[in-house]
Amino acid sequence: MAVKTEILDFEHIKVINSKPLESEKKPPLVFIHGMGNTTKCWEYNFLPFFSEKGYDCYALDLSNHGNSGSKKKLRWTSINDYAEDVRIVVENLEQKPILIGHSMGGLTVQKYAQKYPETIEKFILLASTYNKGIWKTFGKTLLTQTPSVLKILATFDLYPLYNTTKKTRKWLFSKEFPEEDLIEFFETVEHESFRAFLDCLFMKPIKKKPQTPPILVLGAEHDAFFSPKSYKKSFSKRYSTVVEIFPDKYHHMMMGKGWEKVAKRIKTWISVGVVN
Repeated sequence: MAVKTEILDFEHIKVINSKPLESEKKPPLVFIHGMGNTTKCWEYNFLPFFSEKGYDCYALDLSNHGNSGSKKKLRWTSINDYAEDVRIVVENLEQKPILIGHSMGGLTVQKYAQKYPETIEKFILLASTYNKGIWKTFGKTLLTQTPSVLKILATFDLYPLYNTTKKTRKWLFSKEFPEEDLIEFFETVEHESFRAFLDCLFMKPIKKKPQTPPILVLGAEHDAFFSPKSYKKSFSKRYSTVVEIFPDKYHHMMMGKGWEKVAKRIKTWISVGVVN
C-alpha cells in the first residue's frame, strides 16, 4: 500500500505522520516514545508496518526531545507535561485515536487515559514503566553501577545511565542485536528529565476505573528493567486484564528480532471493531 510521510507542527510538538494515500476509515494511531528516545524508535519498523496496513500513524517527539520545543527546561518536565503533549496531538485529530506507549511513554499514556479517557478509543502499553518496577531497577543499579547513579543524582541528568553503546545494549537490546544498528540508534539517544524520573518512582499507581478505555498490556521476557513476574502481577491487578509476555524479546519490543510478532499482535487487537 502506498503511503505518505510528512512532518507536522502542533504548537511546540513535532509529529511524524505516516499514512496511506487512500483513507481506510480506521482509527488513527498515536505513538509515544520512552525515556531518552525520540520518534526514531518507531520509524524503523512500526510506522511503516501500520501505515502500510491502512492506519494513519502519528509519532510525536515529547517536549524537549527530538525536534520538539518546550515551555520549560527538560530537567523539570513532568509526566503530566508529557501527557499534555499527547493532548495537543489528539486535539488536532479528526477521530479518536488509539495510543501506543513504550516504557516511560507507557506511563505517559496511562496518565493521559486517566485525565482524558473520553478522547481515545483504546490504549496499548509496551514494556511500560510502573513505580514498583522502577524502584527495583534503581536499587539494583545503585549496587551494580554506583558511579553512574551518583553522577545522575549529582547532576539531575539520566544520561549517564545509558551514555555508551554498551550500556544502551544492556538496557534495551539483546547481545545479538546488530552492532551497526545499535550505533545508528545510539546517535538518536538523548538526555531525559530528572523530574519525569522522579514521577516514575513516586507517582501514585494509576488504576482502572469505569471510564477507562480498553487496554492491551504487552511485556518482554528479557526486559532489563522489569521482571515478567512483577510486570504481570502489577498490571493485571491495576487494570483487571491479562498481561501478555513475549518470549525472547527485550525492552525495546518494537525493534530487534521478533518485532513483527509484537506488531501483528497489536494489529489483531486494534482491528476488533475496525472496518478492514
